[in-house]
Amino acid sequence: MKYHAILSAIYRQPHMIRPEKLQEICELVALRSEGEPGDEKRAVNRPTTNFVAVASGNTMREIDSAAASGPPAGYVAIVPLFGTMMQHSMVTAGSGGTSTERLGAELSRLDADPQIGSILLEIHSPGGQVYGAFELADQISAMQTRTVALANSEMASAALLVGTAADAVYATTSASVGSIGVVTVHTDVSQAEQAAGVITTVVAAPPAKAAGHPYAPLPEDVLLEMEMDIEDTYLRFRDAVAAHRGVSSEAVEADFGGGRMLRADQAADVGLVDGIQTKVQLIEAERQRLSRPTRQSNRNKLKLSAATGGVA
Repeated sequence: MKYHAILSAIYRQPHMIRPEKLQEICELVALRSEGEPGDEKRAVNRPTTNFVAVASGNTMREIDSAAASGPPAGYVAIVPLFGTMMQHSMVTAGSGGTSTERLGAELSRLDADPQIGSILLEIHSPGGQVYGAFELADQISAMQTRTVALANSEMASAALLVGTAADAVYATTSASVGSIGVVTVHTDVSQAEQAAGVITTVVAAPPAKAAGHPYAPLPEDVLLEMEMDIEDTYLRFRDAVAAHRGVSSEAVEADFGGGRMLRADQAADVGLVDGIQTKVQLIEAERQRLSRPTRQSNRNKLKLSAATGGVA
């Protein structure tokens, strides 16, 4: 059944997601795998990008930015990152979501388009898979086109990792950001099988091939291995956010919520975001910036200038 692939992508895999959302997904996928009906119409599609013209401020819904005719670096592209994040397109139909692979391809296309002067990444996501998240964050950090992230209105876990990789990060007044941490799940169905009079025997060579299978209680050594994997991924997550925000790893642990979510004002106070703005305000700010050609430099160019002793 198609949901078996999704189950394997969820259980015993590290996730950078809010625990409540992970539980919701697990329950949903379990029902679907048992044949419960669902809404199959909500597929994961290519990100829909809006373009804002500098001169008029009009928002145009476009699929291919090449169809727009405007001045070089004259458009603000608004790109959504909504719902649960998964690397490919296995996001469950009922929960919606974003494929980090497809989003990365869209950002690459925009970064290469000379008409795009700025990208506004609008985020409303609880996070998702570890797979693909670090790669997307690295891609955004290396982009030549200026990128601004806006939490509108949830930027959690993997979504926060990606958002903080932008040149600037903002949140709307009612937004919440944070959940810097890693979580996984393991289900032991042995008691349920015993009650049903069923015994499943797992045979593997070497034994580690099937370590942590759901048909027996989790052995202590396997649990320890899982905990170490989660800890290693968390440290990588923590250090990446520290680098994105220009703070120490200790500051991330002490000030950025400790795995919890922060209100927008709290996040701004501790420097997790650069300030509180509405979407309209950010678009206008980017339009104004693009109207001043002498101020087209972005963070990457500044980094290059510093690395070459002021020659960029």
